[in-house]
Amino acid sequence: MEEAMSAADIGNPGPSPMEALIFPEVTDDDLDEGNKQVEYICPLCKERKIYVTSKELFFHMRIEHKLLIADSHLICDLERYLNYWHDRFQEEPIHALGLPTSEEDNKTYYVLCDQLQEDSELRQKLQVERLNIILRTQQKRETRCVLLKSVFVLSGALHRKSL
Repeated sequence: MEEAMSAADIGNPGPSPMEALIFPEVTDDDLDEGNKQVEYICPLCKERKIYVTSKELFFHMRIEHKLLIADSHLICDLERYLNYWHDRFQEEPIHALGLPTSEEDNKTYYVLCDQLQEDSELRQKLQVERLNIILRTQQKRETRCVLLKSVFVLSGALHRKSL
């Protein structure tokens, strides 16, 4: 027995063979944990005042606290770096940590730099964590990409081959 087709069925005959080529949308959360809106906090302010750009924050730190961050462009996760130092400065005052200083315009500035062992270790830890995120992201993308892993049937045996 044939079933009657409705008007909606005529324009929509069933699943198209092209549907196999449509992939589900992958969000940034699925692939890259490091891709989010960044908020910077001053490591020396008691209240957690948030700055949208690092430039604003660095200006504030220089003027208000006489604190500089050397090679800030090389810090791979500045947000976490600043959070670490914020917590650390709550435990001990800045002058007790033995930070290097710099003389500029007849003013003395404290400098967060990799000459301080704690700072160097923190920067390395953040780099390793960022590298791990990148590697996990790459693995997720490779496992989700049909073009990287193809299945071939040869002589009745199932073989997996990378393109």
